[in-house]
Amino acid sequence: MPIPPTELTVPAGTFVTVRLMGSLSSDVNQAGDGFSATLEQPVVVDGWVVARRGQIAVGHVVQAQKAGRVRGVSSLAIALSDISLVNGRQVQVTSQLVQTSAGTSKGRDALALATTTGMGAAIGGAIDGGPGAGIGAGVGAAVGIAGVLLTPGRPTVMSPETLLTFRLEAPITINTQRSTVAFLPATQDDFGGGVPAVQPRPAMPAYPVPPAYPVAPVYPYVGWPYWAGWGFYPSVSFVGYYGGYHGGHSGHWH
Repeated sequence: MPIPPTELTVPAGTFVTVRLMGSLSSDVNQAGDGFSATLEQPVVVDGWVVARRGQIAVGHVVQAQKAGRVRGVSSLAIALSDISLVNGRQVQVTSQLVQTSAGTSKGRDALALATTTGMGAAIGGAIDGGPGAGIGAGVGAAVGIAGVLLTPGRPTVMSPETLLTFRLEAPITINTQRSTVAFLPATQDDFGGGVPAVQPRPAMPAYPVPPAYPVAPVYPYVGWPYWAGWGFYPSVSFVGYYGGYHGGHSGHWH
């Protein structure tokens, strides 16, 4: 079995994609609220898997802002904060949201991602047809961070199963000395596609069932009439005249 290096470092700039387990809303959640997700793809360093697909990742809400009553843009800023490793440990991460599967489109229900304050102005104008550029710039300036989700006129909502991609802002160094067996080389199966690294063994052929042999026929019983049951035997009746019977101490038949 190959042995991994004593240290593996996840470099800054690595993209981590997760699938949201619950829902998030700018009208419900507040800064500091946590959320859980599962890794959509493994985290691989120099060919070694350090976090497998399906493992738990934890994040938190950085800021939530409701839309105005008449007109406005709601915003929701989130970040990934912890990732579970293959050895069972959790490591803290510093991340920035860069992509979401919620989609973008023009109109009232659009959802956009502002990566910078300037980009917030551009997105604000795009989703509101032009006049919303000032609103987008205002939200970007107010939040002052990257990775802000914006929705004009309505709450910013992310439903369960939403895919979120974060970029790590700082490297992560992992010591493998105490759990070398947990770190394995990456295979196609780790990414959920292609042919599995280990092929399943073919099933043993099924042997044919032998034919059933005919059973000897059961012949009916011919004999005395009988009644079913334990201890019952044929009953015999005698019919005739034997004369009278004279009682007495020593009665006898005639």
